[in-house]
Amino acid sequence: NSKIKCLLFDCVLKLQERRRKRKKKRKDSLKMATEHNESEEENQYDNDYFEESTSLLRNSTNSQTIEHRENSGISWYFAVFLIVNAALGAGLLNFAKAFHNAGGIYISTIFHLVLLIIIVGALVILAYCTDKKQSANFQDVVYGMCGKKWQTINSFCIILYMFGCCITFFIIIGDQLDQIISCLYGESSLSNWYFNRKFTISLTSILFILPLCYPRRIDFLTYPSTLAVIAIIYVVILIPIKYAKLNTENVHVRTEPEHWMDIFTVLPVICFGYQCHVNAVPIYACLKRKNLSEFSKSIFVSILIVFSAYTITATFGYMTFGDKIDDDLLKSYDSKDVSVLIAIIMYLIKTYTSYPLNLFCARTAIEGLWIEMKQLDSYSVQRFEKFRRVLIVTIWFFLSLFIALFIPNITIVIHYLGALAGTFMFIFPGLCLMFYALNKDNNVVESINNESMSRRKQNLLLLIAIFYITIGTFIIGLVVTQSFLSDINY
Repeated sequence: NSKIKCLLFDCVLKLQERRRKRKKKRKDSLKMATEHNESEEENQYDNDYFEESTSLLRNSTNSQTIEHRENSGISWYFAVFLIVNAALGAGLLNFAKAFHNAGGIYISTIFHLVLLIIIVGALVILAYCTDKKQSANFQDVVYGMCGKKWQTINSFCIILYMFGCCITFFIIIGDQLDQIISCLYGESSLSNWYFNRKFTISLTSILFILPLCYPRRIDFLTYPSTLAVIAIIYVVILIPIKYAKLNTENVHVRTEPEHWMDIFTVLPVICFGYQCHVNAVPIYACLKRKNLSEFSKSIFVSILIVFSAYTITATFGYMTFGDKIDDDLLKSYDSKDVSVLIAIIMYLIKTYTSYPLNLFCARTAIEGLWIEMKQLDSYSVQRFEKFRRVLIVTIWFFLSLFIALFIPNITIVIHYLGALAGTFMFIFPGLCLMFYALNKDNNVVESINNESMSRRKQNLLLLIAIFYITIGTFIIGLVVTQSFLSDINY
């Protein structure tokens, strides 16, 4: 019996030991499973965090898009005012002279219309790509369609172009202020320090432009842009009225170019005058209803208004003064005329409101490059956004102002800016369409909603893309060559 009890006791001990081992094994397995789940959660969190950071690197205005969801946004007809304000600028006063240089009204208008069709096509391509990617800025569209390398090139082009535009706006402000002061107080008053060109440009720009440059979102400029469009309408209406009133009997106008190459002299002015492609994408991001249909309405109405404004001022301005027309159309008129003086003031208002639109696009490009170079995470991007915005705007404003104070004429600037505008109007839309047609799916270029397309459609899109890239390359090369030769002769 004692042996049996010992055996039973040993069995019980062994069973308890096995039970303890099983329980421990279960605990260890449960612990390992818990740790694995926690590890997976951490990895998922890291992946989410990485995706968020990557998204912020791709789109430095991502925070604005998030904020936009909380706001109502703007209607398509308010977007029209923003696009028109972005397009209508210094080119308005240079079109009449460009028509003269190109060989007259008829040949220039035909060339203008042909180029306009190509420009509108590029805007439609850009609108389609923007709608597909739901992008917040131009460089983000290029990143989504073409990849990181092209985005970086695009950002540098935007910065360079917008910097030149901002310098041009300051020069125009100086020209208009000089005319106003000369009209009211006489030309001799310009020698006084308080009417000195450098002082008046600096003071008025700091008062009227700088405060409009700091807001975070571009739709803040909706109402100033509306005022600018109303102001420019006055200028456009005044030109044909003056043509009807002034004596134009002895005016000599060209009916054909002296040389067939003269036709292309109008190219930089047209490109500079219609460059609203970079500004159009952030405007799309602020729409209440972000879709291709709404955006297309804004584009077509805007281009119709801009085309009408350019054609009316160029045609009637040129017929009024002929070969004696000035590079700046308003300088051809007598500034002592009250109606002309009001037009100068109106154009001045328009210029004050155009500068912030261009600085906004430059700021997003600089900010995106900054985030990429510093390799900032999402927390740092959000935390220091205000500091970056204020720093970029302040340095940009005063640097462009300083350079503008020592450049007396906008003609040289417009020629080279017209060449650079060709990259946004033709080359980058062409590249976006080409990559979309090829629909490459790799680490950089994303497939567009995994769409499949027929071979015929793909070939057609590739043909259109190559056409735009070729046209853009030709225009840029031609304009740069013409400007260089003109500068040498000058």
